[in-house]
Amino acid sequence: MGSETSTVVIVGWQELDEHPSTLLHYRHMDALRDRLSQHLHVAQVPHCKETVTRRSDDRSAARGLIERLATLDRPIVVCCEWDLDPEDFSRLQHLHHTGDARVLLVSTSEVRLPLPAVVYQQAETGGDIARHCVAAGYRRILYFSPFRTAWADARAEGVVAAANLAGIPVQVEPSVAAPLDWQHLRQDSLDQAQRLRRALRRGLAALPAGDDEDTAIIACNDRVALALRAVQSGLRCGLAGFDDNPATAHHDLTTARPPAEELAKKSAELAARLWRGEPIPTLTELPWDLVVRGSTMRGHPSAVILPPAATQRIDNSTIVGDLIVACPSVVVLTWGEITGLDANTLAHSLRLKQSVDSLMAALQHEHVEMAVLPIDFTGEPGAIDRRMQRAVRRVISGGAKAVIIQELILPAEAEAALAAEQAAGRLHIVRSLTAATVNDQPTVLFDQVAAGALAATHCLRQRYKRLLYLSPFSAPWAAERGLSVRRALLLASAGLTPLLMTPEVPELDHGNFLKLDAAARQRLVAQAFDAGCERLAKLQGANVPLAVIAANDDVALLLLDELEAGGLRSGIDVGVVGFDDLPESAARGLTSLAPPMTAMGSELARVIVRLLAGGTVPRRTCLPWTISPRSSSIQEPPPG
Repeated sequence: MGSETSTVVIVGWQELDEHPSTLLHYRHMDALRDRLSQHLHVAQVPHCKETVTRRSDDRSAARGLIERLATLDRPIVVCCEWDLDPEDFSRLQHLHHTGDARVLLVSTSEVRLPLPAVVYQQAETGGDIARHCVAAGYRRILYFSPFRTAWADARAEGVVAAANLAGIPVQVEPSVAAPLDWQHLRQDSLDQAQRLRRALRRGLAALPAGDDEDTAIIACNDRVALALRAVQSGLRCGLAGFDDNPATAHHDLTTARPPAEELAKKSAELAARLWRGEPIPTLTELPWDLVVRGSTMRGHPSAVILPPAATQRIDNSTIVGDLIVACPSVVVLTWGEITGLDANTLAHSLRLKQSVDSLMAALQHEHVEMAVLPIDFTGEPGAIDRRMQRAVRRVISGGAKAVIIQELILPAEAEAALAAEQAAGRLHIVRSLTAATVNDQPTVLFDQVAAGALAATHCLRQRYKRLLYLSPFSAPWAAERGLSVRRALLLASAGLTPLLMTPEVPELDHGNFLKLDAAARQRLVAQAFDAGCERLAKLQGANVPLAVIAANDDVALLLLDELEAGGLRSGIDVGVVGFDDLPESAARGLTSLAPPMTAMGSELARVIVRLLAGGTVPRRTCLPWTISPRSSSIQEPPPG
């Protein structure tokens, strides 16, 4: 098969069922196919998209598409959640095995089929949530699924396996012999609530005697978790779900976030390999992210306020050449001295120290020794790289069992040395980040996705009908916040509230933006705001309430100055929301979101303690931000 003759055909369903949960799922699948198409376009792979209307009483559309595929010249068929009946699937499988087509299944569920597939991990994700609940101090686990599907059962297997390994009683409810009817769950009825309530009580009663506060309920998905909370008032159990639906951040629900972007990237990569005639794996499973929130925080280190610890630093008195004398079990590589600090970077540096203090207090609580090795960021980039390489050599030669890399981009040589130690089983590597990056080490990070959604939801609740996302610079975390604002807004308002990203393509990166003088930064913010307002006015009248979500507080505070100079009142004429919750933000009445610094440190401690004990941890753990509503965005006073 050669690229001159083959075409990638991306196939998916269009669902006529108008139930909200079904529409939401198919909207996600549409977005998946769009992202997959974008990746193939960048890779210069010829492709097209086919959408089949799904009707329960008529499957002829799917059959007709399979027949058309058979007439193409050896196409690569990428099937996104294409749930065919057995006869049609046999036809598709026949095309693959005869070489008339190459088929790649893309599914959000685990599948065990005789065709290459890219899927979400389910069992391992269930295990991650269960292990989190055990570490949080829960001593009984109930896995609750009111219906039987392959993915729900796989999640149950992971929960049960992790609980059994920890010696924690676990119950699956309802039993396989008497599951609730999925169709009943889809009905908003009194009968549904009664069924869920009875099943919940039955499951809790089947566990060994104990307090509800010591019990964690892991629901098969977020919708079921939130339904349980709604039908059972005063529920004192810990509660977790799967899928990270938009409502979960508002309800403070611990959940697992599926790797949607990774699914699109990996599917495009494998489709491109098929197009080039290369072999691909039979099954590729992608891990989820654990999103820790308040619903499971009882007894969790992140919820415990521990006294600050005296920082133990590795300094010249404990270093002989490149050797560390009496190296502790855990070493933290973090920021040291930095010259030319602006207010935002200074605040970030202080927050990192807050996280390290929290980490140290939590590790002392667990009787684990640690030390901090700060990197001096003064001087030329080459000198800074050499300092980081020297620090890594000291960690390795000193015999540390684990290293935490906090907000550092290490030189390639240093990364390779650490990776070799990890591969040899001599060193655990854990990352502490404020934004997501792709790496193979366990990572604890700020949940930028939920932060953007929280900001957008706040603006909608304050009845703003137009939104601007203002970022006069480019940065991965700024883009991530903006995309999550867009996603949450589309889902929450069904596209009725217009959102503009301004500027559309920032010309400066964040570093160069910070190098500008104050007047230049003020001008950039003012220009971006004016341009955004002008574009929005063409979509909707200027009298419709407008809110601006700024990429960070630095930008938001500049915008407040601009509004004041123009005679506009924040919170009345224009709502303003920022991120980072700088000290000046409270004084200026700026609504802002605060990152989870204390939780970051204690969650890192939990991960490290588990790794040192030989346990497994999630690939990534996302921690929630908190919003502080203030006068800059409050159109109506909160009830009560």
